[in-house]
Amino acid sequence: MEDEETTLALIKYYCYERYFSHAVDAAAAAQRKFGNDPIFSFFHAYGTLMQDQIQEASVELAAIRDSQDVSLCTLMALVYAEKKQTNPDREVIQELDTKVKEDRKTASPKSLYYAGMFLWLMGRNDKAREYTERMIKLSNGSREGIVLKAWIDVTSGKDAYARKAGKYFDEALKERADAFALMGKTQYYEYRQNYSGALEMVNQIIVSFPGFLPALIKKMKLLLNLQDWEQTIDAAHRLLQKDKNNPEALRMLALHSLCRDGDINETVKQLSNLISSLDILEPHNPELFYRMSLAFTRIVRFLVFFPQHVMAQNNLFCLKALHFQQNILYLCL
Repeated sequence: MEDEETTLALIKYYCYERYFSHAVDAAAAAQRKFGNDPIFSFFHAYGTLMQDQIQEASVELAAIRDSQDVSLCTLMALVYAEKKQTNPDREVIQELDTKVKEDRKTASPKSLYYAGMFLWLMGRNDKAREYTERMIKLSNGSREGIVLKAWIDVTSGKDAYARKAGKYFDEALKERADAFALMGKTQYYEYRQNYSGALEMVNQIIVSFPGFLPALIKKMKLLLNLQDWEQTIDAAHRLLQKDKNNPEALRMLALHSLCRDGDINETVKQLSNLISSLDILEPHNPELFYRMSLAFTRIVRFLVFFPQHVMAQNNLFCLKALHFQQNILYLCL
């Protein structure tokens, strides 16, 4: 049985990795299991918004905008939703922006935390750090805030910040080990290219939280980084036993068939399975279709004679993405 904290870690992972339909489903399951905690409602609305279902998301956000813990992040999300409209209402945006500036002056630590979380997920690391550091100060060193700050730093793309993240994760993990902090320390080791250390950390997550699928996905990718194809594929099969349509595992099998076995027919089969999986699980996520195609696209560039039926499957990824976003055409060429 997953507790609320581990469920939240799962939802945060899906949002960070931009598996937005997964995030919506996990948030809906959490609402049924744990009741209508506003944070699960917020993540449900956030995942919906990031799939360009703007009207539905806006209605969900409006329903929780007065909930104290999530009011600030909800206002920020409403600003983003309005900006995504075909014809944004500048007066509405200005009104919401003003409300954010007013409310953050008296916001509770929890409200600042979730605002920082939202900003981090949106890629606004500097602003996210500002909110999170204020939250840590107001709460006299909140462990939750320290873990988020470490995540912000390790994913900042700035080495000066990323190198400091390890000590923040260690500080939080001394108190207790939770899935979000352990995944963060794994991310830190991976950033430092300490793959064996990352693997040790992820094994700890698998033992402590056996139902936490992101740990199995991370282990599979780490094994590939260690160039251990046999264990990588074993990990992919174990992942598929728990999640039969897992896109990351299906992509790994396709890469193995192409790069290691040179089995073109099996590659086409696995690519077809992957496309079908994404059609079912993430139908409104063109960015994910594109990302899944990248490894195969890069291989194409290094091969003079590339099997046309494999290329056709890979092109289908791009066409799926283009069905939603015409502006990434140049990326698929």
